[in-house]
Amino acid sequence: MKTTILKKTLADLKREAKSGTLNLELVEWFGKTGEDIPERLRGIRQVKGRSNSIILINAKGEKSYLEFSYSNLIDYTPETLTLYNFGIRELTEEEQAEYQRGREEQERYDKANPYSESYWYMKDWWNNCKFPYLSGDSDFIHGKRLTWQDGKPMIYDKTIRGRKNLVYKVHYAINLNM
Repeated sequence: MKTTILKKTLADLKREAKSGTLNLELVEWFGKTGEDIPERLRGIRQVKGRSNSIILINAKGEKSYLEFSYSNLIDYTPETLTLYNFGIRELTEEEQAEYQRGREEQERYDKANPYSESYWYMKDWWNNCKFPYLSGDSDFIHGKRLTWQDGKPMIYDKTIRGRKNLVYKVHYAINLNM
């Protein structure tokens, strides 16, 4: 008989963090475990809830923060909390066509204005196109940003999961502040 693990939501995590009964213990930190995890991050830590993050407090009273901007980048069960980095993907056909159109527009502008810098013209052009995140600026736009891997344009996309960053073991305590 197959057992299913009850998945919880980000709202569940925030609610339990605010209740004062949730504690977390970091068991994996960017692929490292045990003694390879920095000492200040080890041990069972008290959790305090905030609107878009939680505060983790170690035995010495030192605080660290976990922010949650995209609920799809977490897995939360009664046993574990896993946080993922956002993923990298190839451009869709539509994005590739728009990217090519932008390159052609820049070439056209540069030919027509040989003594002018195209930066501001292209910044405006990209801001008004269908996929403004293809501009290559360092900011995320609509949760996406252009990057390069092996000379190929790729998209950092906060709506898809990338590598596993953090894994916490969940511990529950009795809330004495009721």
